[in-house]
Amino acid sequence: MVPKQKNSRTLPARCLLAALITGLLCLPGGIPKVAAQEDSANAESSFDAYKIILVRNIFDPKRRAPVPDSERPKPQAPSADRLTLIGVLLSDGRMLAFFDGSRPEFNQVIKLDDSIAGHRIAEIRSDGITLERGGKQTELRVQWGMSKRADEDWTLEKGADASRGGASESSTGAAPAPPSELLKQLMERRKQELGQ
Repeated sequence: MVPKQKNSRTLPARCLLAALITGLLCLPGGIPKVAAQEDSANAESSFDAYKIILVRNIFDPKRRAPVPDSERPKPQAPSADRLTLIGVLLSDGRMLAFFDGSRPEFNQVIKLDDSIAGHRIAEIRSDGITLERGGKQTELRVQWGMSKRADEDWTLEKGADASRGGASESSTGAAPAPPSELLKQLMERRKQELGQ
């Protein structure tokens, strides 16, 4: 019969356990005892000592750095809605108006009799369009725009850059070409591209 050999894997674990017990016995008070607090004042003060763990829990996934009142963003007044007619297309019986605006629903290509921002397109011409709302007609030329604040009505903005708040000059500082001249230049460039 073969004698049983001791498992060599449990030897380090046994040595570690023996060292731990020896260390606990050498402590000044012996093995620490876990006992219930007898008076409630000590219990409350001990809870207050650990209250910071609840307040500043580093494991809380919703934890955020505190923001001082001076750095908190102030609620801003809602910005004005803007709508600009950037061009028109008159070709083979198709009449389209191209719009750009501050909201995604204003960035559209609209046909005659369709509506945008509560206005119906009553007429499309080479130099602009006529909008109708509540029986009132408004002429909007190419590069003109309209703006509206919260509960106010739409107001007309004339100028080349109505979509940028009514600035009258382009970024180069030169006055832009009139819409009809610009349209002619674009048509000539298109003919050159097509080889006509």
